[in-house]
Amino acid sequence: MSKIIIHVRPWFNQFLLELSEELSTLKNYNEVVFVTMYSECNDFFKSKNKKIILLPELIENTIIDQERLEIIDQLLIKTSFGLNDILEIERFFNEEKYNENYFYKLALVLDSIIDNNSLNICLSLDHFVYCFSSRLTNAKSGSNYAFIPVGVPYNSVVALKDSWSIRVNKINQRKIEKKSLTDRLNVPMTERLIYMKKQTKPNIFKTNSKNAIKYLRKDAEIKNHLNDTGYSIIKKIKNKITSIKSKNFYLPDIKSLDEIENKFVYIPLHMEPEATVIVYSTYFQNQIEMTKLISKVLPYGWQIIIKENPKMLKVRNKEFYKALKSIPNVRFVNMPVESTELIKKSEIVVALSGTSSLEAYLLDKPAILFGTPPHHRLLKYAGYGINYNIKELKEIFTKELNVLDFYNDLEWDNFIGATLPYNMIPKRNNKDQLFIDTKENPPAEFGKFIQDTLFDERG
Repeated sequence: MSKIIIHVRPWFNQFLLELSEELSTLKNYNEVVFVTMYSECNDFFKSKNKKIILLPELIENTIIDQERLEIIDQLLIKTSFGLNDILEIERFFNEEKYNENYFYKLALVLDSIIDNNSLNICLSLDHFVYCFSSRLTNAKSGSNYAFIPVGVPYNSVVALKDSWSIRVNKINQRKIEKKSLTDRLNVPMTERLIYMKKQTKPNIFKTNSKNAIKYLRKDAEIKNHLNDTGYSIIKKIKNKITSIKSKNFYLPDIKSLDEIENKFVYIPLHMEPEATVIVYSTYFQNQIEMTKLISKVLPYGWQIIIKENPKMLKVRNKEFYKALKSIPNVRFVNMPVESTELIKKSEIVVALSGTSSLEAYLLDKPAILFGTPPHHRLLKYAGYGINYNIKELKEIFTKELNVLDFYNDLEWDNFIGATLPYNMIPKRNNKDQLFIDTKENPPAEFGKFIQDTLFDERG
């Protein structure tokens, strides 16, 4: 008998508590263990009389076992990711407090929790703790589930076995015709995609309630790298002032589509750091270098049209845009110009990862990806950050682009079959606390999906 291991963050508490109850009847598992980096989750699940492990408390007393780490590394390599591959994903890595030894200790703690044939559930892959757990579970012949929001189908999540592999529900497979999604592309992106909508920012005084302050302090004390910033009203006010004073260095050359006369490659920039870059494009994350490579293989007379991610305005520094502008044939387009209109007018879309390539597919436009997002099997040209086949990249642009040469249409049904019609985007309650709405995201449906796919996987 094995465990069901569920990774929790504060805004997932209620959702994952209810999901655990849906999975309580699963055969072959004799206990449910909640695992967390957060003091708040620890207190919540203890109040519900559930078994929960607060990882930072165990990290502190763990001794580095070199021999075991070598074994873990060899196990992970079977899943295509070594220990240091996964460590590179962690955005909060630093040389002082959260260095290699901190994460090697975390790996040893997780290794002691994850048994052979475990069922591991997490709702994120963009930190070491979640990505490592998913990969190690698979390496130990277990079953991992990560439910990640996607832009197509709209307001959906995709079920992942790991950062590159989807889980298709063949028993109750969701089906959506490609054409049925195309009309929706006429809706502006900020309305079409929930995660791109402008979020109401929390009141800095409301969110700094006694409860919030307590857990920020607790997490700082236990050295939780995900939430150790501590509480400081002065720091928050300074950050707010800095945000207001920040300059926007994204200065467009092109105000409207009508100004674009040449053939062009469309490159939509990614928000950084986020999963589309650090998880789905692990081996190639530099958008400047990607643009340089595309510029090198462009036919004479073509341009590269770049559009910034709305969430990165006033975030990137002047040097970033200067580096892009130093690349031949690069032009910046005005933010009000809709991405879908740029896709329609372009010859081809190029990105590290992200929704734009799926939208290109819906609009019958070619696309190339340097990363390997959940839908990467749909594209014939994906993973240049791994394969790095520059000769092939050059050859693509030496002939007429035919959309039929760019997609594996049979993979569309598989990708849709791995999605659920729920968005899993946190909301804010009347106390400005983040939470997952369990009415909009019913745990029972996620439980059913897991049961269907587990049965299909194991027979």
